[in-house]
Order: sequence, then C-alpha cells, then structure tokens
Amino acid sequence: MIDIFNFTPTKKSKNFIVNIKLNKNFSKSEKEFFELLIFNFDLASPYISLDSKDLIKVLNLDTDSKLQDFLHKITDKKVLYSITEEDAVIYSGAFSPVSSYFQKKEKIYIFTAEELKLFLTEENIFSHFNFKKFIFMEKNLSLILYNHLNNILPANTLSVTVTELKELFGLEDSYNRIYDFEKYILKKIVKNINKYTDLEVKYEKPAHSGSVINFTFKSTYRENIFEKTKEIIDTVKSKIINYENVYNLILNYLEKRGLSYVNNNVSYINSLKNIQNFDAHLRKALLYDLYSSNLKNIKPESKFISFFEKYHVYKNSVTLQNDLYKYINSILYITSSLEELYSFEVINEIKNLEDGSFFTYKNEDFEIFVEFLQNKSSSIQIFIREDLI
Repeated sequence: MIDIFNFTPTKKSKNFIVNIKLNKNFSKSEKEFFELLIFNFDLASPYISLDSKDLIKVLNLDTDSKLQDFLHKITDKKVLYSITEEDAVIYSGAFSPVSSYFQKKEKIYIFTAEELKLFLTEENIFSHFNFKKFIFMEKNLSLILYNHLNNILPANTLSVTVTELKELFGLEDSYNRIYDFEKYILKKIVKNINKYTDLEVKYEKPAHSGSVINFTFKSTYRENIFEKTKEIIDTVKSKIINYENVYNLILNYLEKRGLSYVNNNVSYINSLKNIQNFDAHLRKALLYDLYSSNLKNIKPESKFISFFEKYHVYKNSVTLQNDLYKYINSILYITSSLEELYSFEVINEIKNLEDGSFFTYKNEDFEIFVEFLQNKSSSIQIFIREDLI
C-alpha cells in the first residue's frame, strides 16, 4: 500500500466531512461497470480480466466497436474529492477509476487506479471514510442517514419526525408535503443504504401519528454468513463439481454483494437446463450479475422518441435552468413523472452545472440530457416514451 494514504483515526477526525463529485456524471451502464470492477478485485493482481463477449452482453452493447467507445469514455471519468474540517481542507485529490485497458483477442484487461484498490483495504483515507459507499450512492444524503443510524447501534430502532429528518439532511425549506419528501428523498435513501451498505433498514409511518417515522435497522455484516453459505450450497449441491471452491466463491460474494445478490444469481443458474459445468456458470453469473442482465433482456423496453431539442448560448447555468423549467411546466400534462424533476436535488444539480458538465435523468416515461457550455451553445434534449405522445 502507498504510505502517503495511511490513516489513523483520532477524536478530531470524527468531525471531518467528505466531499466527492465526478467531473462527468456516470451513466447507468458506466455505474454498473464500476460496480463490477470494485466488487471483483483481486488485490494481488495489477488488473481485472474480463471476457469481451460477456461484457458486451452485460452492458447491453451491440458490437465490439461500441465496447471500445464505452471504454474510451470511462477512462475520461475522474473522481474529485476533499476531506474538510469546518472550512479547512485537510486532504484533497482526484483519480480516474479506470486508468487504462488492454484487449487481447476476446480478453480485456482493466487497469484501475491504486486509490480504487485502497477502498477495500484497511487503515487508509479511502477505506476509513467509506469512499466506496459515497461513490455508489445516488444520494449523498444516504450516507448522512447511514452514519446517523450506525452511530445508534447496537440499538436498532429510531423514531423521528419528518421535521427532524429534514434538519438532519439540511432540507428544512424543501418538500413541504410529506408525500413529496417520502417519494423523492426518503424511499431513495433507504434503497441506497440497503443496496450499498451493511445495514438493513426499514421504516413505517404509524397510523394517526402525524409526521412521525419509525426506523428499524440491523447490521448484516457477517450475520450468520457461514450458515447462509451452507444453506445456499445445499440448494444446488447435486450439481456442484468442486464443493470447496464453490463454498469459498459463495462465501466471498455474500461478504461483498450480500444475500439477495447471491441468492438471485444462484437461483437463476440453477433454473437453466442442460448446464455442462455448473461451477463455471455460477462463477460467471456472480461476476457479471447475470440474473439482472437476464431481467433486462426479457423485460420489453419502451421506445423513446425525441420530443424537444434546444441549442442556445446561456450566460450561466441558472439561466439555462430557468429556461428548461419554463418548458417543462408546459408539458406536465404528458406524464406526472415529470414532477420528479422538481425535487430539490435535481433543481440544485442543474442550477450548479459547471462549464463543460452534463446532467442526465431517466425514468420509465422520459429521458433528459443537458450539456452546459458557458458562452457557447449549450444543449437541452428531452425524449418521451412513444406511447405517451
């Protein structure tokens, strides 16, 4: 490990605040690729080896040339970070998660930043401040709630009012309706925590309790992990070739990806007919999350068509944001899901776009792409699901 990143926690370091942003937003497929890398590291190897055909399928690409384009773009992405105490910057830096790649026939070798590997080791800046959780979470607010609940352990319940939660998140002046706060903030935060951390969180709003929200949560870190491994193996025991190898494989992925991820992929492979080498297919399923890839393939995707395009020189991103929302106001009749763009976080992200940066947003009904270029022609594109028009 590089010594300059060594870190020993102190009482003072509890007050440090981590700030992370990307020079360009990760697309959904880029984020999936990033997850694939970080959850499949062999720390003893300088690279990660992947099969190009499998990668094309997992990323939902058509050709090898599109895979090349994808890899070119992802090497341009940078993570910018700082760790501060009050107004003083203690640490800061930047790195490209994918530093380079090399293709040899049907094998692709991905070389990653040293910082990315340090996410998974101990006693360094990146592991101590949970960089892995920060980068994957779609909302930084998720980490605020995660840390708040984690500090309460071993207690496993918390009752708070919506007002108290909004104060915790710094959203005192936003989301006046509890419905909006739950839909655009709370549900997404809880989903993030359950997906990316070792906490399992549930919440409920008791009847006739006004704005009170009750959380129940528990740490799932290594919880009965050996028993769970044996339970899963027992469901496919008759198909396994090398019991010890598969046991270690499942144990490893339970620790890295969690019970739901492993169960889904084991069940998916177990459901396939006439598999010659079950162990190899299982390893590939856990590596590429073939369960999720299969869901994408069988789920009919709605066709989006271009609905609005505008290219204009804006003095600043605030002017662009005002212009965009004037138009969105006029098309709210098409689908109520456009109201998602009125969340505080979305508005704030567009309003604070820097020169040369992008904003993208997609749900089942629409896609929106914004590129802001100061004193040059910026672009706004909106795509709507065809059957809504």
